[in-house]
Amino acid sequence: MPLLGLEFGSEMFPEDRYAVFRGSDGEAIVDERMREFCASRTIAEAEKELNAHHITAIGVNTYAQMIEHPHVIARENIIEWDGIEGEKVKGLSIAPRLKNYPAEIWRRPAHYGEDNEDVLAELGYTPEQISALYDQNILRQDMTK
Repeated sequence: MPLLGLEFGSEMFPEDRYAVFRGSDGEAIVDERMREFCASRTIAEAEKELNAHHITAIGVNTYAQMIEHPHVIARENIIEWDGIEGEKVKGLSIAPRLKNYPAEIWRRPAHYGEDNEDVLAELGYTPEQISALYDQNILRQDMTK
């Protein structure tokens, strides 16, 4: 509270409360002060200052910041695979990676409707029933049609 210029133990922020709850009298004031606090600092400055006061905080990275972040690079969180048309696509790898339970990306993401027949067959649909779903326009495989 002092970081935001507010007094803990005051009538609005009593000592017997561990938080400022949504809908309470203090909510709007804390929200306003936190917005002012963040607006007057860079993300890195706000993170550092909040964390120094034992307030867990971390900025949300843009995609461009994320793919260049040393932690993301070291953990190989961005991987590349062949796309639908054979082009190279970058995206997120599996997370978390667990030593005793390894996971892998075994193919590119499916194109819209690409797995319809396999999934429905596994659920017990016959080829005739699946064909009827396409004929009734209930199932589709390509968004452009």
